[in-house]
Amino acid sequence: MSAVRVQFNNGVSDSVLNQLLDKLLQHGAMINEEMQTAKTKPRAEKAPDVIDTVMRKGHESSQTLIEALREVDPCLSRELKLWSDRFHEGQRSLHEGRTVLRRPRKDMLSIYGRLMEGDHVASEEKTLFCSYCEAVLILGHFQRPGAVED
Repeated sequence: MSAVRVQFNNGVSDSVLNQLLDKLLQHGAMINEEMQTAKTKPRAEKAPDVIDTVMRKGHESSQTLIEALREVDPCLSRELKLWSDRFHEGQRSLHEGRTVLRRPRKDMLSIYGRLMEGDHVASEEKTLFCSYCEAVLILGHFQRPGAVED
């Protein structure tokens, strides 16, 4: 995690940070007091606080943060190069891909259209669109998972 600390701090949204904090608490990588303290901070302070707290706790807590980030913001985890091994470990990727592909195609076309027009697209929608495209490549076109990163 230390290798991607700056990119994480610059790329993670406040909404994603709050979701990560909830997951870290849920999985025991953070105690309630740490989570509550972090949630009161502005994003610029919260992001380094979360990553530093988790890193101090060791490898297992760092892995929990990585898995939570993969789930909450797959696009950012890919940018940070924290995504590629997930498919090779066989962790729910086929099921997740099918779940994403069940989204109505018109929703994805709407997001794509707004992206192409330069209109505002929420971070969550970008993540959903990114996951949708990845699922189409992997499941719809029988591409290996690494093709998304290539």
